[in-house]
Parts: sequence; structure tokens; C-alpha cells
Amino acid sequence: MALSMSVSAGAHNARHNTDLAYRANLRNVDADLSVGNISIRDVPIAEAYETVFGDSLRAYNAKQKSKGHPERCIGDYLSKIEKAYSDDSARVKSGNKGRVNVPKPCYEYVLQIGNRDTFGGELDNGKAEEIFRETADSIRSKTEGAIEWFQIAVHFDEKDGTPHMHMAGIPYATGCKRGLSTQVSMGGALKALGLERLPDLQNLMMRELEKAAAAHGIERRLMDCDRKHLDVPEYQQAMRDYNELTDRIEQKRSRVAELDRDIEGRERTVARLDRSIETKTKRLASELDGRFY
Repeated sequence: MALSMSVSAGAHNARHNTDLAYRANLRNVDADLSVGNISIRDVPIAEAYETVFGDSLRAYNAKQKSKGHPERCIGDYLSKIEKAYSDDSARVKSGNKGRVNVPKPCYEYVLQIGNRDTFGGELDNGKAEEIFRETADSIRSKTEGAIEWFQIAVHFDEKDGTPHMHMAGIPYATGCKRGLSTQVSMGGALKALGLERLPDLQNLMMRELEKAAAAHGIERRLMDCDRKHLDVPEYQQAMRDYNELTDRIEQKRSRVAELDRDIEGRERTVARLDRSIETKTKRLASELDGRFY
């Protein structure tokens, strides 16, 4: 048996992942099927932050107080990170500034098996659950000491979708010399895992998904006759190319609109000059006629 598989990044929404009452109001969800969803791990993000950064935060605050700088103490590390990231995002959206090196509070990935065209009776929910549980366990093991996966949920209730798993994690670095000794840091997490780029993490997750599926007799489906899905680096490059092309097209459109406005302005100026010349010509002709009487 062969089914398509994917690992994609998404925005974290804790209620979307595990709150059945919230999901019942979503258009793409069949609430009657939500009872089949699986919550593999569901730790509030604030609690996860305390687990990972609590001791480091208290040590940092004690050090600042001992130095006579209580104003530098951090009351709530999660709130500090969320605010900094939110402020930075607002600046980016306003066009005032590009994104700077502000850590993201957490990352979420969606792991999926099959799609609307390929998923059917070949894989039941029970086997899908086993694959996802084994995948989550292996990913957590592979990333231990670098990413705290605080929320992991499997959904079977999306009418137009297929079984998929949400994994939300907090990347961190230890042994930091400035600030907290343990800090939110995807760069530090990747370094600890021996990875160079963020897409490498998605590739790691995909490999674990493929391994778990293969153990249950499911291979990653060839989407075309001669190749698999784009792997994550290829997909990321394709999206960068697409976004760059889209930006260039938008810039061209903006330039064309600007030129159109410029042409319209020049046409109005020419029309005003024509009217002015016509008025002056008539006045001059009238004055000349008067001199000959």
C-alpha cells in the first residue's frame, strides 16, 4: 500500500488542536467524528515554559537582584517572548521594518497521511493512530534536549481532510552566556540536533513518519510516474521562487498603476493648457479686432 505523506508548518492554535467545543463550530469539522480524535500530549504552553525555563528564569532574576538591577528582572518569560514576537510581526506587517532576530514562542507542524484523492478504505483510523503515536514518540526521542513538544493531537474529524497530526513544540538552547542560561531559540535547537536549516527539521520529521508507516506496510506514495513529492528543501525553494515571482508581478502592477496615474495627470495638464491657450487666443483675437475699428 502506498499513500502520500506531508509535513508542513502552521500557526499554533491550542483550541483548534484539542478543544472539541471549539472544533464543533468549525465549518470543515464533523462534530460527530470528533470523539475519535486523539490527544497524545496536551500541556498548557505556560506550564511547558515553566518546565523548560523556570529554573533558568529564577537564577537570572536572582542574579539581577544581587547586582542591584531589579528592573531587569523578568516576571513572565512566556509573556515577554509573545509580546516581542507580536510587536515585531506588527512592524513587519506595517511595512516599517523587516523581521529581526526575535524568537517565535513555539512552532507547530502538521503531519499528514494521504489526501482526499488517495485516502479511502486502505487505512483505518486504528492503524493511522498507531502510526502517528509511533511517529510522535520517535520525533520526541530524536529531538530530546532541544524541543519540548507540549501539544500533540491527531484529528479524524475534518470532512474534507485526511488523518493528520498536529505537533507544537518549543525550541530552546542551553548554556547561553547572555540573559537566561536556557532560552527560546530555534537556531540553538537546530545546532544541538546537528541540523543546519529549519527545513532539515521537517525532513527529520518526515523520515520518522515514513519509518513508522513503513512498519505498518505503507510506503510513501509516488505522486507522479517518475518522482515523489517535492522534499522539504525543494518545496521551500519552490515557495521562495513563487513568492519572489508574485512580489515581482505585484511590483510591476504597482508600477503600471503609477504610470497610468502619471499619464492621467499629464493628460489633465495638457487639457488645461489647451483650454488656457484657447482662451488666450480668443482674447487676443478680440483685442486685435478692436484695434481695427
